[in-house]
Amino acid sequence: MTQMLLEWIAVGGIGALIGFAGGLFGVGGGMLAVPVLALGFGLEQQFAQGTTYVMAAPTTLIGLWHYYRHGSVDRRYALGLAIAGCAASYLGTLLALYLDAQQLRRVFSIFLLLLVSYMVISELPRFAPKPKRALLDMRWSPAVGAFCGALTGFFTIGGAICATPLLTRFFGLVQQKAQGLAFAAIAPGALASMATYAYHDTIDWNLGIPLCLGALTTMRAGVAVAHRLPEKKLRMWFYLPLAATAIAMLAR
Repeated sequence: MTQMLLEWIAVGGIGALIGFAGGLFGVGGGMLAVPVLALGFGLEQQFAQGTTYVMAAPTTLIGLWHYYRHGSVDRRYALGLAIAGCAASYLGTLLALYLDAQQLRRVFSIFLLLLVSYMVISELPRFAPKPKRALLDMRWSPAVGAFCGALTGFFTIGGAICATPLLTRFFGLVQQKAQGLAFAAIAPGALASMATYAYHDTIDWNLGIPLCLGALTTMRAGVAVAHRLPEKKLRMWFYLPLAATAIAMLAR
């Protein structure tokens, strides 16, 4: 009993660091948790992704609730995004479970490298998004939900990061409204993916629960600190070790 308690405290501490870093650098906790579980704890890729959902599903639902409370979730379009995202996330999860663990790790590592590259480029002033008029009608927005839900289901990461710029650039939404709908697109799918991983017994609950509890205690503090520091410069320095982690996963 004492040994298990000590392990929970240790893993909770790691979760607290992940939650704080996720809030500080403005990236999803899953982006950090999957490599930590795969490299640090030696979990197979499916188990690393499934266990990450124990942390990611509650945090995305909490994020959706906060945006909804502040009136940033347009209910006219949120349901369509949520349904499309949930269905695509479920299918993406099934595909991830179907692949060989080593194949999935390679694909995940390459995707993480591409995602980090995109994030670095988007930070550069030359490529910073500029306000544009809507190029597509909002009736097409469920396509964003489906695309980002598939990313969330297959990789556990990337859905929210991709959804917001797609909604701002193609549908002309302001940043806050786009972020609210991004949460609507991925939150139900994250819950469905966690349930799917749980059904296939590919979640390590003894790691996932304390990881989640630790992350929830520090994420808000990370966001608060980020508003007092040069956030963009911090993120740029953060991307280098994240890219190195993806390369280490790929090499392994």
